[in-house]
Amino acid sequence: MIRQLAPRDAPAVRDVLSKAPLVNLFLLHCLEADGLERSVWCGRWLGKDLVALAYLVPGRLFVPWASSSDHAAPLGEWFRKRYVPCLMVGPRGPCDAIWRSWTQNAHPAVWYDQRLYMIDRIDDLARVDCFRLARDDDWPTLAEHSAAYASEDLGEHAPDSDPEALTHVVRERIKDRRTYVMERDGQLVFHVHVGANGSHGCMVGGTYVPPKWRRQGVATQGMRQVTRALLQRWPTVTLHVNEANTGAVRVYQNTGFTSHAAYRLAMPAPSI
Repeated sequence: MIRQLAPRDAPAVRDVLSKAPLVNLFLLHCLEADGLERSVWCGRWLGKDLVALAYLVPGRLFVPWASSSDHAAPLGEWFRKRYVPCLMVGPRGPCDAIWRSWTQNAHPAVWYDQRLYMIDRIDDLARVDCFRLARDDDWPTLAEHSAAYASEDLGEHAPDSDPEALTHVVRERIKDRRTYVMERDGQLVFHVHVGANGSHGCMVGGTYVPPKWRRQGVATQGMRQVTRALLQRWPTVTLHVNEANTGAVRVYQNTGFTSHAAYRLAMPAPSI
């Protein structure tokens, strides 16, 4: 049986997601922050067992979990009758199975082999003076860098940025103390923001270094500093990276991150 999940299903959702808490850090964060009511949550049941589920912000983001790829595939059929495919991110096997059934195996516009990396300890190192939390007066540069990051990550398929919406997101992250930066010569040369978080750890994303500062060790120094700061608050730090981006993979490995799980990022062509 497949149906939309309701508040009464929250304990079952929490139980299955907690079996792999780092893989499901984003879904656990959404569950704790908003429950099952603010977005679309769908689940597949075999008897009393919840064997697959998915979180959907219609037209924007789709994140699944499943105990096996076979259990995930029927969710795609359920969504195909109700919603247009959108950006999909999650464990590779379930994502691939859902993609085939939801889009009827349509050719994607973006198809990345991603990898979930994690770190739970880092050698002690001195804090550098140029590393800090972002301030509100940093927002114009951070908005510019965030737009550049999206363009580099998804190329021509990056979503159009509404300047007002982007400014709001950037300033909210600063207000919530979720953006870290590093300066050199009075310029912001590195930034990263903290996303989903919970008792098991936190997720970082949006790592960006302007082109003129690349290949100078800035990214590695920045990641080591932010990891040091975050591990004082959370037991684990995680991130997703495109496996084809070997430069970024090298930075994270040099920081001390280790591979944890295979992920997929897929985006449909506009005509789907």
